Amino acid sequence: MPDTNEYHDQLLADYLNNNCTPEQVEALMNWLQQDGANRVLLQQLQAEFNEAMQTNAQAPADVSNRLRERLMQSIQPPVRRIYTRWYVKVTAAAILILALGAGWVFLLHKGPAKDVASGKTDPPASTAATKRTGAYITLSGGKEIPLGNTVDGAVIEDLNLAEMSGNRVAYDTSAGNITEVTWHTLTVPRGIKRVQVTLADGTLVWLNTASSLKYPTAFTGNERTIALTGEAYFDVKHDAGRPFTVQTKDLTVNVLGTGFNVSAYEDDEFSNVVLVKGSVALNANGAAGMPATKLFPGNMASFQSGAGHIAVTTVKTDEYVSWKDGYLIFRQAPLVQIVKRISRYYDAHINMNELVHSDETFSGRLDLQNNIEDIMNLVCLGTSYMYLPKEQKLVIRK
Repeated sequence: MPDTNEYHDQLLADYLNNNCTPEQVEALMNWLQQDGANRVLLQQLQAEFNEAMQTNAQAPADVSNRLRERLMQSIQPPVRRIYTRWYVKVTAAAILILALGAGWVFLLHKGPAKDVASGKTDPPASTAATKRTGAYITLSGGKEIPLGNTVDGAVIEDLNLAEMSGNRVAYDTSAGNITEVTWHTLTVPRGIKRVQVTLADGTLVWLNTASSLKYPTAFTGNERTIALTGEAYFDVKHDAGRPFTVQTKDLTVNVLGTGFNVSAYEDDEFSNVVLVKGSVALNANGAAGMPATKLFPGNMASFQSGAGHIAVTTVKTDEYVSWKDGYLIFRQAPLVQIVKRISRYYDAHINMNELVHSDETFSGRLDLQNNIEDIMNLVCLGTSYMYLPKEQKLVIRK
């Protein structure tokens, strides 16, 4: 049986060298909190950190870097093994608690990153010019209705609403036979939180920021077809006689009843479909005669516009659908991709200079209830990076 102390010593060393997996960090934190003395110390460290941040005495990255430097100095050379182990444990805990106190752990990994096109994350010109303050529905005649402007049961022209608020829309699923069908478009602008919509067939859709969904006010005939730009998670109401179809610029996804995520932003190089439950079949638009690609739970289909080939891999689905529950999960994701998602969610310009390395990847969980200043502080926590608010932009530099 391996020596428990040696195992934890190695785990701490791996953490300090940024070699821990997210699972190892969780195990490490659980171990650190098992001892009562450790818990008291962690509480004291958290209180000191909060006080320092309230007085703007030090940035989170400065505190973390200082703790790391003290730790590394203290263990070179080790005077007494038991003292060294205790100090390593305590100081590593201090570094961890700064992030965990904010509901967040980020790990830096050295290694090959996914393709990164640019270190700049400006919003598309079409959305940057027209700042929106909330989600809205565009009716068939072109009239825009901001969410939250009506009460439950209100009738807006050709639509009977069962519910409408700032972040939820529900269509009346018991309206009976409808002879005339009109189309509506729900839009969630950049910087606006996700919106949940219940379609007329009972299907639940979570629409992410910088996205739009076009759908009929009622589903008639033998099919249910909607169109998506951006990202959405679908929990489709099962109806064997009427397949459900999601159309994007590059893909057509066919389902009967299932849970899946579609990401098809116009400024992304790839479109992705991640299946959580059930089964789906998808085709690349314009690829007539090609067999459909079938997915099973845990599969992700990726398509690059113009490539003509759909690649299927196995993934951990929570990384792709956690946004609908109010947080983001990253596993060895390049900083540039992380910043792009933050920029989209908060409608912010975030620039990274040439000292930010594209081969650095991060793992962690991000709570989207925090404001962007806290988010950027937390992303930089424990690294040599810092963010600088400048001319309504955030600049990351080393």
